[in-house]
Amino acid sequence: MAKQQTIMREVKPHVSMQQRMTDYTQALTELKQGDGDVVVPVQLQRKYKCNQATNNPRQDKSTARHHRSEVLLKKSARKQWKDEMSKKAQKKSQDKALQSKTNKEEDAAEVQRCIERVRELLKGEKNLKIRDDDQFLLRYLRWVKFDPDVAFNKIKDIYKFRAENKEWHCSKPPAEYEDILALNIQVMLGDRDRRGRRVYLVKIGNVDTNNKDLTIYRLNHVDDLWMEVAMEEDETQRNGLAVIIDMEGYSLKLFRWLTPHNLSVCSRRFYNLAFRQIDIHVVNTSFLLNTSIALVYPFLDSEVKEHVHFHGRDWTSLHKFITPDVLPPEYGGHKPEVDYRKSQQYLYDNEEKLK
Repeated sequence: MAKQQTIMREVKPHVSMQQRMTDYTQALTELKQGDGDVVVPVQLQRKYKCNQATNNPRQDKSTARHHRSEVLLKKSARKQWKDEMSKKAQKKSQDKALQSKTNKEEDAAEVQRCIERVRELLKGEKNLKIRDDDQFLLRYLRWVKFDPDVAFNKIKDIYKFRAENKEWHCSKPPAEYEDILALNIQVMLGDRDRRGRRVYLVKIGNVDTNNKDLTIYRLNHVDDLWMEVAMEEDETQRNGLAVIIDMEGYSLKLFRWLTPHNLSVCSRRFYNLAFRQIDIHVVNTSFLLNTSIALVYPFLDSEVKEHVHFHGRDWTSLHKFITPDVLPPEYGGHKPEVDYRKSQQYLYDNEEKLK
């Protein structure tokens, strides 16, 4: 085995760096006269800020500077990672806190006071003819954390928008849309995610572009039916909605719908949904779809953009938001295939809530 020697020379703290490097080089020169390898002890490595000796003070200084740069980069990356993890943990904690405290925040007397206040404000709007029952008003109060004045202004803005865009909003019962429901484009899944949110599935590939009766307006009417039923549910009002948009089979013919006006209206419709939390998850994307997204993305409202997540075909990414125990197999889930007829029956069973 090759003989190894080590530098054991003591370096005093008060000695200058130049003198230290001179002593260090001299020690190496003396030791290298032997046949063995030279091993620099950890103590000297730390003092001279370098690794294995090179017998070249300038190179050793350069190595030391490089080492310090690497350390700084690692510290910076570690800090960035810690900051990101801290933000994620904080958001998760806030979500849990919101979900766990919702019922406690809804003091019965205070809730009733807020309802009566909104009802009183609505009476002053002679041209606004809408429901004023408790459950209807609760959806807006829960949305804005029980601020009656803000809830009232939201209601006014929403119904003003609806009046200005009547063709986009539903005013008919589910039976009028049986032809669209039969295409299995939109459906509410039977289970909630771990945050207690409803999961709404939209399969764009099932849109029949050759069907002249299938317009963008009627598709939005069906969305309205599902949203109205969901917004009547206490748990959904409190916890929100998760939307999965499946782009498998996306057709070029749908480009004709992607006009600036249509995108602006759809963006506003999303903004008007009275859910505390709502996220959109886009899956099964393709090169064609990515091109479409690049074209339409600038027209979307900034609030909409914050809630849109693109997963492609990465089910692990999707499962970070919606766990597989509530999803069908086609999205990496453990539930059976979607029973569209059974799910759609929920609309008919709750038709009274749509009036």
